This record gives sequence, structure tokens and C-alpha cells, in this order.
Amino acid sequence: LFCQDAAPWLTDCPVMLPPGAILLDDRGAPWWQAAGDPNGIALPINEAVSPTLLGIDLAATVALWNGSRLDLLAARSSFGRLDLS
Repeated sequence: LFCQDAAPWLTDCPVMLPPGAILLDDRGAPWWQAAGDPNGIALPINEAVSPTLLGIDLAATVALWNGSRLDLLAARSSFGRLDLS
């Protein structure tokens, strides 16, 4: 990510993700998956996710990327703004 190239001393880089959803893999680990392409962008999530959030269409998601996992902060859905932190 550009943020880590520009400031390599940062451990967490803020990112705004395009439309997507939170899904579980076959081991039960949560992932953020880009909408529209099931084989497209998928990023692992650092913490456990409430089961009520699984599969909800998210218009945009804000998170911190630590280089290997996302820490979710907030998202916009058809239900309104969701606080994910």
C-alpha cells in the first residue's frame, strides 16, 4: 500500500475499501470480500466479527491495514453507518 511506502514506520495504514461484504472461509475465519467478483479481492480480518454482520452488503468500509490483516472501523450499509470498532 502507498501509505506504507511513503511512511514505512507506520504499523497501521488507514484504507477505504470499495463495496463488499464480510464472509467466513471454510475454517470460520472472517474475510472482507470485494463485491461482484467471488474470486477477486479478499482481505483477512484481524478480529472476530459479529454473526449479524456476515453477508450484509457494505457500500464502503474503513479499516486499518497492518500489512497482513484488517482492523475494521466503520462501514456504510443499507441499514446506515455501522460502527465496527
